[in-house]
Amino acid sequence: MENGYILYIKPGYHGTESAGILAYAAALLLWLNSSISLLMFFGRRVTTRSAWMQMKKPAWAATPTLDVRALTAPQITELANAYDRLSEVELLPLARLDVDSVRHEIDEAISSVMAFPPLSMMRQMFALEPG
Repeated sequence: MENGYILYIKPGYHGTESAGILAYAAALLLWLNSSISLLMFFGRRVTTRSAWMQMKKPAWAATPTLDVRALTAPQITELANAYDRLSEVELLPLARLDVDSVRHEIDEAISSVMAFPPLSMMRQMFALEPG
Protein backbone atom coordinates (compact mmCIF):
# COMPACT_ATOMS: atom_id res chain seq x y z
CA MET A 1 0.00 0.00 0.00
CA GLU A 2 1.30 3.44 -0.92
CA ASN A 3 0.51 6.07 1.73
CA GLY A 4 -1.98 3.70 3.31
CA TYR A 5 -4.14 3.54 0.19
CA ILE A 6 -5.52 0.20 -0.83
CA LEU A 7 -4.99 0.95 -4.52
CA TYR A 8 -2.94 3.83 -5.84
CA ILE A 9 -1.72 5.62 -8.99
CA LYS A 10 0.51 8.67 -9.00
CA PRO A 11 -1.42 11.92 -9.56
CA GLY A 12 -0.54 14.47 -12.21
CA TYR A 13 -1.74 12.62 -15.32
CA HIS A 14 -3.67 15.60 -16.71
CA GLY A 15 -2.59 16.71 -20.16
CA THR A 16 -1.42 13.30 -21.31
CA GLU A 17 -2.92 11.37 -24.17
CA SER A 18 -4.53 8.87 -21.81
CA ALA A 19 -5.79 11.52 -19.36
CA GLY A 20 -9.43 10.55 -19.96
CA ILE A 21 -8.86 6.89 -19.10
CA LEU A 22 -6.70 7.81 -16.12
CA ALA A 23 -9.38 10.21 -14.84
CA TYR A 24 -11.80 7.25 -14.79
CA ALA A 25 -9.13 5.18 -13.01
CA ALA A 26 -8.61 7.95 -10.45
CA ALA A 27 -12.37 8.17 -9.83
CA LEU A 28 -12.52 4.40 -9.33
CA LEU A 29 -9.50 4.43 -6.99
CA LEU A 30 -11.10 7.16 -4.92
CA TRP A 31 -14.24 5.01 -4.67
CA LEU A 32 -12.24 1.91 -3.71
CA ASN A 33 -10.59 3.83 -0.88
CA SER A 34 -13.90 5.23 0.39
CA SER A 35 -15.57 4.03 3.56
CA ILE A 36 -18.52 2.69 1.56
CA SER A 37 -16.28 0.50 -0.56
CA LEU A 38 -14.39 -0.73 2.50
CA LEU A 39 -17.64 -1.57 4.25
CA MET A 40 -18.77 -3.60 1.22
CA PHE A 41 -15.40 -5.35 1.05
CA PHE A 42 -15.23 -6.25 4.72
CA GLY A 43 -18.86 -7.36 4.65
CA ARG A 44 -17.77 -10.08 2.21
CA ARG A 45 -14.56 -11.08 3.97
CA VAL A 46 -13.56 -14.52 5.11
CA THR A 47 -12.98 -14.55 8.85
CA THR A 48 -9.47 -15.50 9.93
CA ARG A 49 -7.88 -16.08 13.33
CA SER A 50 -6.19 -12.69 13.56
CA ALA A 51 -7.97 -9.42 14.27
CA TRP A 52 -7.21 -7.90 10.83
CA MET A 53 -6.88 -10.16 7.86
CA GLN A 54 -5.22 -9.60 4.51
CA MET A 55 -7.33 -8.12 1.74
CA LYS A 56 -7.52 -11.10 -0.59
CA LYS A 57 -8.10 -10.73 -4.34
CA PRO A 58 -11.18 -13.04 -4.52
CA ALA A 59 -12.97 -10.81 -2.01
CA TRP A 60 -12.21 -7.75 -4.15
CA ALA A 61 -13.54 -9.55 -7.23
CA ALA A 62 -16.84 -10.24 -5.47
CA THR A 63 -17.23 -6.74 -4.01
CA PRO A 64 -19.79 -4.46 -5.71
CA THR A 65 -18.17 -1.29 -7.01
CA LEU A 66 -19.08 1.99 -8.63
CA ASP A 67 -19.49 1.80 -12.42
CA VAL A 68 -17.53 4.91 -13.31
CA ARG A 69 -18.61 4.57 -16.94
CA ALA A 70 -22.11 5.65 -15.84
CA LEU A 71 -20.87 8.95 -14.38
CA THR A 72 -21.03 12.26 -16.21
CA ALA A 73 -17.87 14.09 -17.30
CA PRO A 74 -18.25 16.68 -14.49
CA GLN A 75 -18.64 13.87 -11.92
CA ILE A 76 -15.50 12.12 -13.21
CA THR A 77 -13.60 15.40 -13.13
CA GLU A 78 -14.69 16.13 -9.55
CA LEU A 79 -13.66 12.67 -8.35
CA ALA A 80 -10.37 12.71 -10.29
CA ASN A 81 -9.53 16.15 -8.88
CA ALA A 82 -10.29 14.90 -5.36
CA TYR A 83 -8.04 11.90 -6.00
CA ASP A 84 -5.22 14.18 -7.20
CA ARG A 85 -5.60 16.37 -4.12
CA LEU A 86 -5.71 13.47 -1.63
CA SER A 87 -3.63 10.66 -3.12
CA GLU A 88 -0.31 11.91 -1.78
CA VAL A 89 -1.69 12.36 1.77
CA GLU A 90 -1.28 9.42 4.11
CA LEU A 91 -4.35 7.63 5.43
CA LEU A 92 -4.61 6.50 9.03
CA PRO A 93 -4.95 2.76 9.78
CA LEU A 94 -8.45 1.38 9.23
CA ALA A 95 -8.95 1.01 12.99
CA ARG A 96 -8.84 4.83 13.14
CA LEU A 97 -11.24 5.33 10.24
CA ASP A 98 -13.56 7.48 12.36
CA VAL A 99 -10.89 10.14 13.00
CA ASP A 100 -9.12 10.01 9.62
CA SER A 101 -9.53 13.45 8.03
CA VAL A 102 -8.32 12.18 4.64
CA ARG A 103 -10.87 9.35 4.58
CA HIS A 104 -13.47 11.95 5.59
CA GLU A 105 -12.50 14.06 2.55
CA ILE A 106 -12.66 11.00 0.29
CA ASP A 107 -16.14 10.22 1.60
CA GLU A 108 -17.21 13.86 1.19
CA ALA A 109 -16.14 13.83 -2.47
CA ILE A 110 -18.02 10.58 -3.10
CA SER A 111 -21.08 11.86 -1.21
CA SER A 112 -21.06 15.13 -3.13
CA VAL A 113 -20.91 13.46 -6.55
CA MET A 114 -23.34 10.65 -5.71
CA ALA A 115 -25.72 12.80 -3.61
CA PHE A 116 -25.26 10.51 -0.60
CA PRO A 117 -25.98 11.71 2.92
CA PRO A 118 -22.97 12.40 5.19
CA LEU A 119 -21.03 9.23 5.99
CA SER A 120 -19.58 10.22 9.38
CA MET A 121 -21.98 8.00 11.36
CA MET A 122 -21.12 5.01 9.17
CA ARG A 123 -17.37 5.65 9.69
CA GLN A 124 -17.89 5.81 13.47
CA MET A 125 -19.82 2.54 13.53
CA PHE A 126 -17.32 0.84 11.19
CA ALA A 127 -14.42 1.89 13.44
CA LEU A 128 -16.10 0.08 16.36
CA GLU A 129 -15.85 -3.23 14.48
CA PRO A 130 -13.20 -5.29 16.24
CA GLY A 131 -11.77 -6.67 13.02
